This record gives sequence, structure tokens and C-alpha cells, in this order.
Amino acid sequence: MANWSIPLHELADTAINDLETTVRKGVFAVMTDIIKASPVDTGIFRSNWQLGVMGKPNSVIEEVRNESDVLDSIKPVLTEPLGTTWHFVNNLPYANRLEFGYSDQAPTGMVRNAVKNFENYLKKSALK
Repeated sequence: MANWSIPLHELADTAINDLETTVRKGVFAVMTDIIKASPVDTGIFRSNWQLGVMGKPNSVIEEVRNESDVLDSIKPVLTEPLGTTWHFVNNLPYANRLEFGYSDQAPTGMVRNAVKNFENYLKKSALK
């Protein structure tokens, strides 16, 4: 008969941690793809993707941020515990139009495409 070298509670804790990491990385990948797929004219639209932790951001960002700064602003999603409510928003009044084909740069939207691929993001995150 085989002997366990790891107590079952430790194995369960490891599995839960791995699952949480996979979900966080998957959500971060979705947000990253939305940001990268956002059309850029002046840069204001891409700059306005915001992450709210336990509350929805209501502001509009006036300055143009580079892609790296926008991505850095969503990194808290990688550290907050599961069960935390994350609000990923773009509060510009024309965001909805851009999502539904107003821009030749993103004719099929950004959010809809990224959400369709969420399962793939999870699979890729689980393999890393």
C-alpha cells in the first residue's frame, strides 16, 4: 500500500492556491488583451481603462498614459484574494460605440473578443 508523503490538507491548500493563481492570471490576461486591442487615436481611450477593487471607478483620466502604465494600473488583480469584486471600466462616453464597431482599428470590439477567449486564458495560465 502506498504512503502519502504530503498531508492531504497541504495538498488541498496547494491546489486552492494554484486555482486562485490561475484565475488571477486569466483575468489579468483578459484585461491586458482589452487594453492592447483598444483603438488608439489620441491615446485617451486606452488610457482610460481603470481597475476598481471593491468599487467602480467613476473618473475619466485626462492625461495620456503609455501602455505600460495602463497595464501596471491593473496589476492589483494579481494580488487581491478571490471573492474580491473587480470593476474593469472605461468611463469615456464613446466607449460603447468603440466596442460595437465604430473604429476600424477594433471593428469587432475589444471586450467581447477577450471575454470569448477567457477559457483559453485560463488554460494557458494553468500551464505556466
